[in-house]
Amino acid sequence: MGIGFGAGLGVAASAAAAAVPILQIQLRGDAGVYEDDAATDPAEASDLVQRWNDTDTGQASSWYDVGATYPTLVTADADFNGHDILYFFTGGSLQSSLTGMSAAVSHTFFWVIYFGALTADAHLFDSPNLTIWANDSASKLGFQDSTALRSASTSPPTSATTVLALVLDAVGGTGQFYQAGSAVGGSLTYDKLSTITGTCALMDSVTTDGGNNAWLGEFRWYDEAKSAAEVATITTALEVTY
Repeated sequence: MGIGFGAGLGVAASAAAAAVPILQIQLRGDAGVYEDDAATDPAEASDLVQRWNDTDTGQASSWYDVGATYPTLVTADADFNGHDILYFFTGGSLQSSLTGMSAAVSHTFFWVIYFGALTADAHLFDSPNLTIWANDSASKLGFQDSTALRSASTSPPTSATTVLALVLDAVGGTGQFYQAGSAVGGSLTYDKLSTITGTCALMDSVTTDGGNNAWLGEFRWYDEAKSAAEVATITTALEVTY
């Protein structure tokens, strides 16, 4: 959704800009977590999660269970500084319909995550025209844009809580993974996408392929390419929290 700015718009332009937040999605394990699709029954410890509502961004995205398998709510987890988190195991992914939500072509994604095991292809995010891998066919971090699979030269960590980020810069035509606030895996080519819309899945093949499991404390999606300094700043804030 684009916004036009013209001379004399003043406060009206600022209000319009505020109505379209750059932070498009923010999911946290300690907020908006329900064990029913209608969001009437907040999840408690060990409950299967059927709905995860977006928080704090002004968007109306909600993430629902896929089929009859769900992630599990883990409360007061020591590896996440006592915060509630979602445990994704075999089949426990969540989906959301994001049609019309975002018209940007540059994006930055963050995951506060702990990988227990990565033994097969593992997707962190799926949409009709973008797939982000924690563990691609080369056992590396990677993403599939509108042209090809872009495989980084590094693998994700396991058995430790970390902040992963991916910056997709449509202007520069580059994609860059970050771990704990530092660039990893080298700069990758990014063939800019059309609008990300349709049914998207979070943590899908992290769990549906044999042997993979992960714990997720927070997921963020920004509609701009964050700079390295901005990635470091956001990562530090997340590390202090988790």
